[in-house]
Amino acid sequence: MLPLSVCRAFSHSAQILGASILPHHHVLNIQKSGSSYHIETSNGEFEAKHVVIANGVWGSAFFHSLGLGESLVPVKGECISVRNDHMPLKHTLFHEHSYILPRKGRLVIGATMVENDWSETPALGGIQKLIMKAKSMLPGVEDMKLESCWAGLRPQTFDRKPFIGRHPEQEQVFFAAGHFRNGILLAPATAAMIRDLILGRRVRSDWAEAFKVDRRAPEHVRR
Repeated sequence: MLPLSVCRAFSHSAQILGASILPHHHVLNIQKSGSSYHIETSNGEFEAKHVVIANGVWGSAFFHSLGLGESLVPVKGECISVRNDHMPLKHTLFHEHSYILPRKGRLVIGATMVENDWSETPALGGIQKLIMKAKSMLPGVEDMKLESCWAGLRPQTFDRKPFIGRHPEQEQVFFAAGHFRNGILLAPATAAMIRDLILGRRVRSDWAEAFKVDRRAPEHVRR
């Protein structure tokens, strides 16, 4: 699928430019140690001058361990893929948060939105909703063969705007989390903003204000 291919391309490009990618190193703890940070993982310990928290909906744990009260809420999204051997669909169909996306001999149909569900396994009820919605948008899908199904967790903030910026009290810690449904689309701009903050470059003031980590939720949301 396209997002997975883009992620692989980002990873490959970063390694070409000198980055080290360490898969399966689950971060267990982050502690300030002098002028740097001590990072404990499931496969060893590291020291870092700057830390960027960018682990999606699981970022809530680091908000809290680093003294912040912000939280991310999981919104489960389920998708299915069907074989498309005859439907000449060239453009994406989109209606009421649902879509049918043409992709080289298949159609990708998505996506459900289930709040506070931490399961990454598709449910029969969710798949049924996708099929019914797809049939109303494009009746011809009824005769197509099911290829695969999957699910993922979107990280939602209280106002559906991501947290992108510096920790309000620790200048070497940054957050890039809470992009909800638009993570893959906003990744390049988010990375550029975090890069500029780390290097001390100028960042648009309206962006810094809109996405700051310690922005306040409206009173009716906090209650």
